[in-house]
Amino acid sequence: MISDPTALLAWFLGFIALVFWLSEQKTLKNLFDLVPPVVWIYALPAGMTALSITPKESPLYPLLSGTLLPAALVLLLLGTDLAGVFKIGRPALIMTLVGCVGIVLGAPLVLLIFGRWLPVDAWSALGALSGSWTGGFANMLAVKESIKTPDSIFGVAVGIDFLVGYSWTLILLFCSRYQNQFDRFTRADPKTLEALAQATNDRQAAQQAAKPLTTSTLMILLGLAFSIGWLSFAAGKALPELGAIISHKTWGFLIVTSVGLLLSLSPLRSFENAGASKLGNGMLYLVVAALGAQGDLAQIRQFPLFLVAGVVWIAFHAGILLAVARWLRIPMALFAAGSQACTGGVVSTPIVAEAYRPGLAPVGLLMAILGNVIGTYAGLTAASLCHQVAIWLWGSI
Repeated sequence: MISDPTALLAWFLGFIALVFWLSEQKTLKNLFDLVPPVVWIYALPAGMTALSITPKESPLYPLLSGTLLPAALVLLLLGTDLAGVFKIGRPALIMTLVGCVGIVLGAPLVLLIFGRWLPVDAWSALGALSGSWTGGFANMLAVKESIKTPDSIFGVAVGIDFLVGYSWTLILLFCSRYQNQFDRFTRADPKTLEALAQATNDRQAAQQAAKPLTTSTLMILLGLAFSIGWLSFAAGKALPELGAIISHKTWGFLIVTSVGLLLSLSPLRSFENAGASKLGNGMLYLVVAALGAQGDLAQIRQFPLFLVAGVVWIAFHAGILLAVARWLRIPMALFAAGSQACTGGVVSTPIVAEAYRPGLAPVGLLMAILGNVIGTYAGLTAASLCHQVAIWLWGSI
């Protein structure tokens, strides 16, 4: 077993590099399109721990989640185009926010329906998953660490995120061929998309071109990210804990998220052109591998019922979006992009949007960015609601 923290860090870095190298091989492209690298990076370390290759506990793990994750969040949020997000138009904003509301309300609903047959800590698994389904994997990790979701059940949430989330993406892509029928049902005017797509494309074209990452820029980014992460969590320790949801760590994640967004309004946002978010993503993958190593494959026995709950959850989310789309006469392209912005992310949402209308990809990207912005706040709200349902179901937990 690799017990030395330094050797374990080297092992994870080499493993992550191997996964990405394999994902770029032409012969394996279809496999990695179906199962993206992040799933392998989480799932395989769980198997390594089960085979006693990596330890279930190590001083490295809290160091990564407590130091590397906050720094990664700063880098991921630094390049957020908040001005662009709020200029994507009222219908796009509405569908993204409504989709988020559907996820937040759906979490306690499915816990209320299925909770009697799920483990007591299922509420925290659903809370963590809410972070992913309102923002993305980074938000999921922030919520997970904030509410202290047990590593033993977090793997189930990751599995549901992958299976239900990716299945829903395929359904949305398939339904693109029926958007004319949908638009007749909602009485939407597809021409409303033309001005929206043109304005967003013009804004994207005006963005600065990418710049090479220099040594000085790299050190500035690392210093900025780790300093803000440390200061945010130091400030969080000085704030009072409020119940089971708002802990010192929760305050830390809320502060680091808010500071990252505020910095995106400053000239520091230009660091995104040098690859700030790419650096942040790389750091995030290392945290994911460490979390996977702490997972418990024995929890898979609970998976079928969680899977059913996930399907009901997505159906509830889609139902709310459908009702609002008909009420406000919104085209299916924005219905699909709004849903994917919540349950997918910045990679898949532009693909879904483009499948419905050529030129709509930049709109989908900005909708997904909005999900990233609100994901941690929304996920913690859903977790709080789930916690209240859990208390009602099981009493004191």
